[in-house]
Amino acid sequence: MSSLTFTERKSCVSCGANRSTAVWSATYDNGAVSRFMDRYGYAVDWSPELGKKPISLLCCTNCSMLYHEHILDEESLERLYSDWIDENQINTLTDDLEDVNSPAAKFRDAADNVRHLVRLNRLIAASGYDPSRPWRVLDFGCGAAEFLKQASLFGFETWGVDFSTTRAAQALNQQISIISSLREFNDVATEPVHAVTMFQVLEHLDDPRRTLFELADVLVDDGILIIEVPDCSNVTVPRTFEEFRNVHPLEHINAFTPETLTALVQSTGFTKINPGPAHVTDRPEALVRSELTRFYEPKRTNQYFRKGSPTSL
Repeated sequence: MSSLTFTERKSCVSCGANRSTAVWSATYDNGAVSRFMDRYGYAVDWSPELGKKPISLLCCTNCSMLYHEHILDEESLERLYSDWIDENQINTLTDDLEDVNSPAAKFRDAADNVRHLVRLNRLIAASGYDPSRPWRVLDFGCGAAEFLKQASLFGFETWGVDFSTTRAAQALNQQISIISSLREFNDVATEPVHAVTMFQVLEHLDDPRRTLFELADVLVDDGILIIEVPDCSNVTVPRTFEEFRNVHPLEHINAFTPETLTALVQSTGFTKINPGPAHVTDRPEALVRSELTRFYEPKRTNQYFRKGSPTSL
């Protein structure tokens, strides 16, 4: 079996400038990095293939975007997500980090999904689309399709794209079909979608700007884009496991702040919007906090956009 192969990114993934400074440099056999990698529980022994391979997290001097210089090529990336990451690795890592199987965590995640769906219903309806037909939503990088399952229950027509064979198999076991690429979606879809969601995906993409342009092409006019990524505002050299996961040099190759996320997405033809409140709670204090978002939206890397410039909306 061939070893993993890296390529170098010569320019900023957001603005295209070729001026940057390194904020974190290391190798995989560095003591702290090695401990982080061991904890990931990959299905293969990572050390023979990575060893002294370089890690270089760059900061663009033009727009402050953080991105990894050395990234896996397409063939190696496919190996990572098909051979290195299996169902046991996914379950072990998520249980360790987030306790996703606890009732409280499942309730929180389901409530978050419902909030997104309530907002989507309101925002799409405001654009004047036919309410007698189901809204169409594409979840790009849908994983095990938890969001799509809930969207279907709310009457949305759902589409999922994910190139991870492990994730696709998990979704298929739950009777949800996943398309492996956006190109395949374009081959089978007969109409554009009203909304695209990207939950914890943009940080993985070698060319996020190109993907955003491609997603704009499958959206209706004034369509909604929801993006969630890790917030790396205070991360340069990772000190904790959570910080390392946010800038994981194999998987999280783009590191966003609220400002750099907004700048990248708006440069591809979208306009950031305040989605307003969505109440999924029985706690009065949570309702009040949600209502305040009508007037003030906190800076975060969970953002909503509409396709088009402000003058066209």
